[in-house]
Amino acid sequence: MDPQGNVVIEPIYDNAFPFHEGKAIVYNKEADKWLVIDPNGKELFEASSNGYQQYSYTFFENGYCLIENFLLNEKGEKAQRFPSNIYSISPFIDNVALFQDSKTGLWGQLNIEGESIGEPKYSRALGIIDDWIYVADTIANLRDEWDNQYMNVYAINSKGEIKNKIENVSCFYPLSQYAIMAENEKYYFADKKGNPIDNNSYYKISVPPFTDAPSYSPFWSSLIAPHSMSDYDAWGVATDYIDEKKTLASIFDKLTSDGIDSLKIGQTISRIMDLYNIKQMPTKGMVDLHNRDWGINQVFATYSVGILHECKCAIVIKVKINVSASPIGDNPKKLFDAIPQYLTETLGLKREDETLYRSEDACYDIVYYEGEDSFFLMSKAITEK
Repeated sequence: MDPQGNVVIEPIYDNAFPFHEGKAIVYNKEADKWLVIDPNGKELFEASSNGYQQYSYTFFENGYCLIENFLLNEKGEKAQRFPSNIYSISPFIDNVALFQDSKTGLWGQLNIEGESIGEPKYSRALGIIDDWIYVADTIANLRDEWDNQYMNVYAINSKGEIKNKIENVSCFYPLSQYAIMAENEKYYFADKKGNPIDNNSYYKISVPPFTDAPSYSPFWSSLIAPHSMSDYDAWGVATDYIDEKKTLASIFDKLTSDGIDSLKIGQTISRIMDLYNIKQMPTKGMVDLHNRDWGINQVFATYSVGILHECKCAIVIKVKINVSASPIGDNPKKLFDAIPQYLTETLGLKREDETLYRSEDACYDIVYYEGEDSFFLMSKAITEK
């Protein structure tokens, strides 16, 4: 989609990498082909492949893209064959890139001809600010209270020359112009040389995923940050600043006139088993389907069905809203308190009593107990009695 949310290319591919420099690499599973497309969806050329699992995260940068161990130019021609020991590679700067050796896991540099500039020797690749590439060596058995391992950080240029060294830091995230650093249990903002930009220090600065991407490429960190997601402390900041109406809509928009998504009131047990790949299922009672149906703001719903023994079909569908991974995490009350208003004003249901919301068009009514994390689609055969 474009920045305004308009769909430009329909979702027809089975995998895709980001657009950069007017090109994106996509996979067509039916044809078993990787293709390069432009922002209008035009297929420019085919990229050779060894199958669906062959590709690491990849995109065009400065007119080149690494596919398997071949460097493609912007016409799709193989400009250079690289050594097969490359596990990850950065964008090229002055015809030099940082790469991770697949055998040792260490980082080094190579030129655009595929020749190594010295032996890979750095344990971490951290990012870029301007023309400085940041790498680091970790210090064994030395960690801070957040379990970050201390390291010595080096700023190197395209020749591999060390331009700056910062010793004994437990955190170093290069942003577009500044760095977030931590030493002696204190976090602060620094310039590219590691000097504090002001006198402020903090107990913790949370860095959500990929915000350390430098200006050179917004996808840099996804290529060369060998940290686990937990290193970025993605959920370090909780917030009540969410649009509860849009968040609820991402769950409630899945409602249909006879159920939710592909689950329907009156659906037979055998059909439900096929839909959710269930081998055995009881013929009565509430049955958890163990699925996750994601909405926005990391809110998701799970479904259960109530089975009536006499008809062996679903007469109740329970939808449980889970916010454990969302930014509001431990404080979901605001979201749940908005459900009654959403049911009446947005969905147009008629509230009959404290818990029952009547629907004119659907084959079910909705039962919701205020403040709870679940609502129920109940067959009108039940609610009308």
